[in-house]
Amino acid sequence: MEYPKVWIDPEGIVHIDCGQRPRMGLEDMQRALERHRALTGVARPVLLSGLDPLRVDHAVERFASTPEVCALTAASALLVKSAWARILGEMFLFYHHPPYPSHLFTDREEALAWLRGFLREGDGLEGPAGAEPKG
Repeated sequence: MEYPKVWIDPEGIVHIDCGQRPRMGLEDMQRALERHRALTGVARPVLLSGLDPLRVDHAVERFASTPEVCALTAASALLVKSAWARILGEMFLFYHHPPYPSHLFTDREEALAWLRGFLREGDGLEGPAGAEPKG
């Protein structure tokens, strides 16, 4: 399957999974935004996983704050693999914070719990859009 994978879970949280790729460029993130837009045209909380904060292109940093991304992002949680990546990522967010709430996590359940605080009534889904893609 091509990365990044994008889906909406039954609660209404958008998941963007970058896989194990060492670097995600601007074209990858633009593709993720197009998939996000195709699934929902409203701002939702977003869980971004598999992205290494040390290997983010400057163009991706700028892209995260564009009106197109802001229009679809109620909040973002970046799931990182280690405490070290979290510390470096927090320094990154201090200097390049997007205009929506953002936070780094090493625990998926903690990230999802935080994102649930940004769900609005009626954000939950039923049917195939809420299923994680296979593969």
